[in-house]
Amino acid sequence: MRRRARGFTLVEMMVGLAILIILITIAVPGFQGFTADQSTKNAAQTLYATLLYARTEAIKRNTTVHVLPLGGTGADWAEGWMVSTNAAAADIDCGDTASNAGVLQAYCGIGSTGVAVSPAPDQVSYESSGRSVATRFRVCASGATQGRDVRVELGGLSMIAVNGECS
Repeated sequence: MRRRARGFTLVEMMVGLAILIILITIAVPGFQGFTADQSTKNAAQTLYATLLYARTEAIKRNTTVHVLPLGGTGADWAEGWMVSTNAAAADIDCGDTASNAGVLQAYCGIGSTGVAVSPAPDQVSYESSGRSVATRFRVCASGATQGRDVRVELGGLSMIAVNGECS
């Protein structure tokens, strides 16, 4: 009795490989949109966490705390932002917040990931009571199907909302 050889023939392997290539070709465009949506979501979550941190620090320190774009008022938020007790904080190096008086936290740019923050205020300031002026940030990555709005309400509370397509 002869034993039959086990395994795949070359033809079977080539057919399987062809099917795999077709499936990958179909999946890649959808995956790119998924990664852009995740970049948008991550940037919005990071900004939201920074705003919560600033509000908490304002209440804890019983002083006004500001969230400013790196580079100061009017700079691009996608380049990064800082939390400071000094509204006139100068441009800082993200890795060296200790030598900058009043800077509590700094977050280096998200612009390198293709994420844009627009429109955005010049700064967000939290009073010692935790209150702030109502404002909105629009966070969107290139290629994303949905943007995120990070909103600050009058009471100082922040929230994230999904807001339609990115343009």
